[in-house]
Amino acid sequence: MLSKQQQKSLLIVLAFSLIISVMNGTMFNIVLPNIREEFALSSVLMGWFSSSFLIVYAISTAIYGKCTERFSLKTLLIFAFIVLLIADILGYLGQNYASMLLARVLQATGTAIIPTLGMIIPARYFAVEERGFAFGMTATGAALGAAIGPMIAGFVAQYFSWRALFLLSLILVLTLPLYVKNLPNEQGKKVAIDFVGGIFLACGASSILLAITQFNVIFLLFSLVAWVLFVIRIHHTKTPFIHPSLFKNTKFIIMLCFLFIFIFVGAGESFLAPLYLSEVYQLSAGKIGTLIFPAAIITAAMGVVGGKIVDKMGALFLLSLASLMLLLYFVGTALILGYSEIWIAVLLVFGVLGCSYLTMSLSNFVSYLLPEQQIGIGMGLFSLVNFMAYAFSSVVCSKLLDLHFNVVAINLLPTGTNAVVYSNILLFLALIYVVGMIVFKLKFSHQVRLRKV
Repeated sequence: MLSKQQQKSLLIVLAFSLIISVMNGTMFNIVLPNIREEFALSSVLMGWFSSSFLIVYAISTAIYGKCTERFSLKTLLIFAFIVLLIADILGYLGQNYASMLLARVLQATGTAIIPTLGMIIPARYFAVEERGFAFGMTATGAALGAAIGPMIAGFVAQYFSWRALFLLSLILVLTLPLYVKNLPNEQGKKVAIDFVGGIFLACGASSILLAITQFNVIFLLFSLVAWVLFVIRIHHTKTPFIHPSLFKNTKFIIMLCFLFIFIFVGAGESFLAPLYLSEVYQLSAGKIGTLIFPAAIITAAMGVVGGKIVDKMGALFLLSLASLMLLLYFVGTALILGYSEIWIAVLLVFGVLGCSYLTMSLSNFVSYLLPEQQIGIGMGLFSLVNFMAYAFSSVVCSKLLDLHFNVVAINLLPTGTNAVVYSNILLFLALIYVVGMIVFKLKFSHQVRLRKV
């Protein structure tokens, strides 16, 4: 077990690392027009530039989680940071689209170690009664990264070059000595890893993400085949990539299903907000960032508070609080969309903070349900499902926008069709959340005590 000083130092460096990791995932969205113009890219190629990072990032979190069963965290960090170093140099010096794409894929591989650590370190090295605070610190780092990422990207692109964004993630490499100093000196275990099963898992997950983001049935069929092969593999090898007993942990599997539903709804907030601020209020990208910034900063400041709430009141209480915030955001925004953007900025505080508390509470729930030997791959699967829910949410919301989802006008203000469409989608997400929460309470509330399921 770590000393109190090691725990404190580790949480600080982990929160800082998450700031950089989250920034790295969002910064390039700001400069996509620059990249498209420089390399004369089609919409399809631009889509691959964005989706390839998400897919590799998501899959890598699960693979790193499994690898923690064999390799020490220090060893995995050294490997990941070497890959990141190569990626950043390649991205900064690359002169064509292929090198940029490869650099982003390698960046995703390298930086994915950080969210893995963000899940495993609190679950493995902190007692149950301190775990909420630890997850709260990681949530603070992630929220800060999301808040300042777009602004830093804009500043760097304007005064230097969009290529310089590749160099910013090199800051992560500088944190390696702090990790080495504070992580325990664990030796790698002689545990065999079934890489064939890992490949099947990666193919299944990446194909379904591609099927979602690219609307391609071929990828969906390929995913089904990969998942079938994965299931066969884990039942017919001595050292499966994921032991079948994990899938027999019905509480864990059910929790992952609820995770997908809740994150699907919560992700709708982050996807739709910039769109309706642009279309309904006609705001520029700079003004949109300014309007969302207070919500992100408040969320970062309240992250540790959420962790303390978990430790004192339990994860279910925080989940209920997050649910109230999200419903207030969805319903309130749906009713007044088109009115003063100041009120929207206020509601966004509840939406962004609610999403953060939602993820934090679910992280705690999942960590309670996993035995020590399955924490690595279990939390890796948590991250994978989380990313898949985000991808699916953006696709569904996009499709509803394309279909002009205005079957009923509930918006209180006569601000045009766009406002009505967004209002209806927000209410649709709220309805899904309410139904999911009712079922969740019926399933788990009677099993929940102060700090465990």
